[in-house]
This record gives sequence, C-alpha cells and structure tokens, in this order.
Amino acid sequence: MEYLNDINPTTLDQLSEGIIRQINHNIGKRNTVMLYKHDIGYMTQMSNSHSCPKSGVQNFMRNSDNPKWYPGWQGRVWLILKKDSKTFTSDVFRKTLAYPGTGGSGLYNLRLNNPNLVKNINERNFVPCSWDYKIWSDDWPLIQKTIIKEHKEENVIRLLNQMAIIPKPNKHSTFTYIHPDF
Repeated sequence: MEYLNDINPTTLDQLSEGIIRQINHNIGKRNTVMLYKHDIGYMTQMSNSHSCPKSGVQNFMRNSDNPKWYPGWQGRVWLILKKDSKTFTSDVFRKTLAYPGTGGSGLYNLRLNNPNLVKNINERNFVPCSWDYKIWSDDWPLIQKTIIKEHKEENVIRLLNQMAIIPKPNKHSTFTYIHPDF
C-alpha cells in the first residue's frame, strides 16, 4: 500500500482505521495491532522542525526563507503490539503520513489515565509504545474540508440561535481501537 490517500478519509476516525491497517501491513502477518489510541488536538501552527506535510518543507534550522509551521493535529499516540514483533519502534508508522516523535517503549500515562484499557496487559506478551504524534492537515485535504464545513455549520446554527458569543468548534479527537483478542 502506498500512502493512505488511496482511501480518501473524510474524518480522523476513518484515517485512524487506515493507519491501523497500514501498520498491520508494515509489521507482517506474525503480528498485529492489539491497541491503538490517539489523543490529539488541532493547531494552526505546528512546528515543522522534524517532520512536515508531504508537500511541505522541513525546517529544523528555522530558516527564515522557509515556513516554520503548518496546521494539523498534535498530541499523543499509544500502540500495543504482540511481543513477537521484530519492529517496535516508530518505523511501524512508515507510509501512514502520521508522524510519531519523542517516545518509544512504554505506556507513558496510558495506565494512569485509562486503567481499564491496560489492566490485563502483561508486558512479557505485548510491546507497549507511545509517542508524541502529528498529523498534518495538508496531507489530508478531505478531512480538513470536513472540519471547515462542520465549523461553518456550527457557526450558522449559533447565529440562528442569536448567541452573542461564537465559541470555536471542538477540534479535539480521541480514537481508540482494541483488537478483539486483547
């Protein structure tokens, strides 16, 4: 599979399902994603120092001639794989157009904030990982279009209801996938 744009997701949930399929493809038949969870929020200015949209420019040195940020979603991702994985690094995200950053092996704060998700985990049988996480909106124009449409519809409804204050739409996304055998 070459990039997930082939599936043309219109929501972050659809994108997450495609990312899971791509990771399962990347790690091979002997392994599978047992748990995937992200907690991300939309930002208009996400640093492009270590990654960038596929049509963008990475700018680690903060060169004034290049963009210093792009819009997108940023937060945390947790991934639990079967123990027989030969790859338990961020390499599993290749070809997903989702970008893990700082992190690696371990549950980070998942056990503290979501104890029911991981209460039966035995780290001898699974490889838990977590990373900072970025998804660039330029890589997913249909998702961006959906969010803009939802924002416009929410503002129209608020105006029709004659609300004096128009709050920004909730651009936060939490997605959790749990394999049936987990």
